[in-house]
Amino acid sequence: MTVFEAIKARRSVRKFKDTPIPNDVIHEMLEAARLAPTAGNGQGNVIGVIKDQSLKMQLEGGRRSDVDSLRIGVLKRLLRF
Repeated sequence: MTVFEAIKARRSVRKFKDTPIPNDVIHEMLEAARLAPTAGNGQGNVIGVIKDQSLKMQLEGGRRSDVDSLRIGVLKRLLRF
């Protein structure tokens, strides 16, 4: 598949399976994201992997302000502030 074919075939997914993603696949995706270019070479991306189901549910169902606060807390834990 060429890059152009992949772009044409892309689709949005709003329903996800609850099948766990193997760690080697996660590491490969994270490496691809790390190597991807950023706008203006800003490199300000922070990417985290959340496997805890209760935390996923909190992020999914909360009010915007609550979710933003929760995300900040998660980032602090991930970055060990």
